[in-house]
This record gives sequence, structure tokens and C-alpha cells, in this order.
Amino acid sequence: MSEYQLWVVFDSECWNCHKELKVALNVSDTLDDYFSNDEIGGGGGGGRMFSDESIDPDIRKVLESHGCHLDMMYSKTVGGSYMANFCPYCNSIQGEYFLRDLYMELIYTGPLEYLLF
Repeated sequence: MSEYQLWVVFDSECWNCHKELKVALNVSDTLDDYFSNDEIGGGGGGGRMFSDESIDPDIRKVLESHGCHLDMMYSKTVGGSYMANFCPYCNSIQGEYFLRDLYMELIYTGPLEYLLF
């Protein structure tokens, strides 16, 4: 894993209340995995989907200043806790698989805001 953390912040729509919100994803591992394969793109941009580590408080403060709502949550499916995006209006968790798919689409259509820590 790299010494840096690369986060992306972008607009999404809550699956539950359909209001617009800001979300944040740590894409450091995804990019490391993507470019570390013998063939560029050979891994499909895999990366670690869920992190059982809490976010550094300073990084979390910056992400929240950009309008993101993050908190630790427990998932039976994942088998542990991980940092997740929540809707500020209805408090619904915003699924990371969906957000990563949306992120991959926005790479080509934008807009995206990258933050390097």
C-alpha cells in the first residue's frame, strides 16, 4: 500500500430518499492494485472494497468539510465494521459497491474532486 491516501469526493443520489449528497471513497488501494498488475487493467481496478480501519481524524475533518457524512458501521455480509457514507437527510448507508461503480462511470463523465493526503 502506498504512503499516501488518495480520496475522491463526488455527488451521488441517495437510494432511499433520492436527495443529492456528497460521498467520499479512498481510491488509493484501487489504483495501486490496478497499476501493479502485469497488464494494465488486468485486475479490473479491484482493490480493497471495505476498510476495517477508521479514518484519520484530520482526513475525516477535511472530507466532512466537503459535505461528506462518514461513520463506522457493522455489516454481517462483510463480517466486520468499516467506514461508510451515510445520507445526511435520511441516515441511509450508501453502498460502497454502488459508489465504486458510479465512481468508475464518473472517471469518464466527471465531475470528480480528488484529495491527496
